[in-house]
Amino acid sequence: MKQGYTAIEQFVEDREFENLHIDFKRSSDGGQSRKLTQSDRQNLAKEISGFGNSEGGVVVWGIDCSDDEDGADVAHEETMINNPLRYASLLEGAISGCTIPPHKDIKNHVVETNNDKGFVVTLIPSSDAAPHRTIYNHLYYIRAGSNFHPAPHEFLAGMFGRRPQPDLRHKWVVGVPEIATDSLKIGIGLLIYNYGRGIAIDIYCTVISTNLPGTRCRIEFEPRDQGQTNWKDRFGFGFHFSTISAWNYRLPPDCFDQPVVLQLYLTPPFEGSLSLNGTVGSGTSGKFQFKIDQDASSIEMIYSRIIKRLKTDSPDDPDFTDLISELHGIES
Repeated sequence: MKQGYTAIEQFVEDREFENLHIDFKRSSDGGQSRKLTQSDRQNLAKEISGFGNSEGGVVVWGIDCSDDEDGADVAHEETMINNPLRYASLLEGAISGCTIPPHKDIKNHVVETNNDKGFVVTLIPSSDAAPHRTIYNHLYYIRAGSNFHPAPHEFLAGMFGRRPQPDLRHKWVVGVPEIATDSLKIGIGLLIYNYGRGIAIDIYCTVISTNLPGTRCRIEFEPRDQGQTNWKDRFGFGFHFSTISAWNYRLPPDCFDQPVVLQLYLTPPFEGSLSLNGTVGSGTSGKFQFKIDQDASSIEMIYSRIIKRLKTDSPDDPDFTDLISELHGIES
């Protein structure tokens, strides 16, 4: 999504392997038709079932895949799709009719070139509603290596017998910035949100600041549970924060908690990037990783805009939420 066509070119140039999480597909008609071909629809159904029943993955539509000298499937050449915006719309319209039950969390991203051609990248996350069965041949698929295989009975029996699982992800809450002495102070709260169907226990969160944009910049971690009732916090070397929930604390589905606020102090000059890595998870769910990575020139520009907004308070200036989201490279 960040690199666009450059990333597609890199797949082909590097002869990227198909693997557990990535698959390359060419459209049977190159996106010429105003409706999805039967072949493309069946491929989409198999991708949804296979990735949804496994660990999730990405499909790049518009790349031809072939065997290399070792017999592995690699990105061979670009087979661009005509009118990729229309093709993405056709995929969107077909998703709900590909599997039983439908997979509701699929996203399509269009990568356009300057000749009305391009690619569509489909993200199919691991599904909490699994197992998914394809409608066209009534099979359940799983992703193994670089291929999709019909799921054996033992695998399905384990999935059907599984209790509802939590699915923990992060969200950001942006505060109003302020000028503190010679620094711009920005608070950004980290939320842990349970998107799953099960109750989460033994919830954990880790945040590591790997780089600050200048020698006069600093970051502080401000726990929200000062009484240590629900969370047990750990700090390390001024750039590492981790916490785990108390043994009797639980997070229900569609609920969230905010264990920590990151207080970022920005002071020019900015000579490096702002880099931060983190994870959230629980004892009954997988680990979800996230990161912030913003270069020095972008920080300098957005810093100036925030300072101007604080000093002028002009209604024509961008909203603080948008500016701070842009500074951290996160969704507003």
